[in-house]
Amino acid sequence: METQVEAITNAEAKKALKKDIRLKYGTIQNFCQIAEISYSKMNMLFANRLKNETEEKMINEVSVLVNQMLDQALNQIMTEEERKAIRGIIFSKFKNVRTFCMNHDEFSITFVCKIVNGQRRKKDKKYERFIQVISQ
Repeated sequence: METQVEAITNAEAKKALKKDIRLKYGTIQNFCQIAEISYSKMNMLFANRLKNETEEKMINEVSVLVNQMLDQALNQIMTEEERKAIRGIIFSKFKNVRTFCMNHDEFSITFVCKIVNGQRRKKDKKYERFIQVISQ
């Protein structure tokens, strides 16, 4: 009887944890990169491929990390205000994305469109280089 109750609570805890990660970090893979956790281990946790003791321990560790890494994550994810500012700069200076990409061939139309439309929110080296170029 206890194992069924424990399994239910672990399943509920994993479901809540997964929802929390997606809400705060966008994707599980994003969280894994920020927290420097192996994505395959997280995948094993959510796919029920771990023993109960290991699963319980990992759920506790990950839930602590989710809350601790939030400040760092917010610095690595583009906000809606930043996206709108970038969109305004692109369209005011260059009129459209294609013109910008023709003038700056190191950035693809797909890359710029994903940033302008909010589909790419991760701040990495390429994003920083993009910001430097549009800030000139």
